[in-house]
Amino acid sequence: MKWTTKTLVKLAGWMSTIFLGSIFIFVISKNVKVDKVEKLLAIEGIEAESTLDYKELYRKKYIALNEHLPLFYFEIIPSHHCPNKRQFSDYAIYSSIRLAEKEGYDCHHLSGTKEMTDVQNLQKASFPWPKLYWYGSRNQYHTYLLSVLSGDWGSSVRDGKAVGSKIQRALGWTLSIVLLNFVIALVFSILLAVFLWKRNNSRVDHFIQALLHALYSIPGFWLATLVLIFFTGPQYGMPIFYTPLYTPGQDQSLGSEIWLALGKIAPVVFCLTLQDIAMLTRLIRSKIAASFQEPFMDVIKTRGITENALILRHSLPNALLPLITLFFNSLPASIAGSLIFEVVFNIPGMGRLLNDSIQSADWPVVYGITLMSLITTVALYAMGDSLYRWADPRIK
Repeated sequence: MKWTTKTLVKLAGWMSTIFLGSIFIFVISKNVKVDKVEKLLAIEGIEAESTLDYKELYRKKYIALNEHLPLFYFEIIPSHHCPNKRQFSDYAIYSSIRLAEKEGYDCHHLSGTKEMTDVQNLQKASFPWPKLYWYGSRNQYHTYLLSVLSGDWGSSVRDGKAVGSKIQRALGWTLSIVLLNFVIALVFSILLAVFLWKRNNSRVDHFIQALLHALYSIPGFWLATLVLIFFTGPQYGMPIFYTPLYTPGQDQSLGSEIWLALGKIAPVVFCLTLQDIAMLTRLIRSKIAASFQEPFMDVIKTRGITENALILRHSLPNALLPLITLFFNSLPASIAGSLIFEVVFNIPGMGRLLNDSIQSADWPVVYGITLMSLITTVALYAMGDSLYRWADPRIK
């Protein structure tokens, strides 16, 4: 019962984190000074200068996107203020109401059906008591939350494509790089850590340790630039990596795209692996050294077990336990995409998508990536916590 209570408390904490984070993202998205309705109409070829009934088309699109609904479940405003001013699709009317409220006029009775003349014939309000308006589930946040849960993350204001499909395609690239890098880095780190432990305090040990420290200290953008210049063409070095030209959005499956562009993924994996090996090798080696100082290792040695068996059966499993937490804590940042490497090597992953979306003010995609990162971070932290408890019974 005690374990179940703790689990429920943690689950409530994780869910509240996602809930509060989604509210925060939603509020920011509604305060960005970008007219999403106007941009989506422009994608459809509807411009204010070339369309006579633009206001009516704008109003219909405004309602279709639920922009006329109140933002949240409730609203607390002065009694003379107009509730849910977002019901007015005409920005001129909206601005005049805001100005009238500021000057102390009573606007609480105005609605979206009123004309401009109604705004001009207002009376001064009495003392502005705070007033609560309850809107229920018919609000923009509730609609937004239901859309996200159903898989509809909105549309890009850059090209009109679904935000979810753009994130899914970019996530496939980033996950391929991250998982391939982790497997390669883990295997090489284990082998190198055991190799160095057997040659403790030797010249080889000191040399490789210094080399690993130098690799870990190299800035990512500099390492990527060096690899791009010296290892992708014959001009300055050796063409070890082949970087074929790739254009995102071709009519082929994601698997085919990744297979055809493995040459582009290789230098990114190489750069990430070099830095991860430097960090993981030092961590695993220190854990192996610490495990040999434990009293139980002396007892096991009396049984005549070889040093290799001690490392593989007893020391290495204990050394790898902290990697569970390390992996699940670093994976969310990796899923968000390595902006430097993806931009340098032109990889259409999450980092590149986020950068391009910010540069083009495609905020629905930016907020979609932020929300996806929030959900995956909480989910991966929960998985890491559960897996670590399962792997190490002492935590229980």
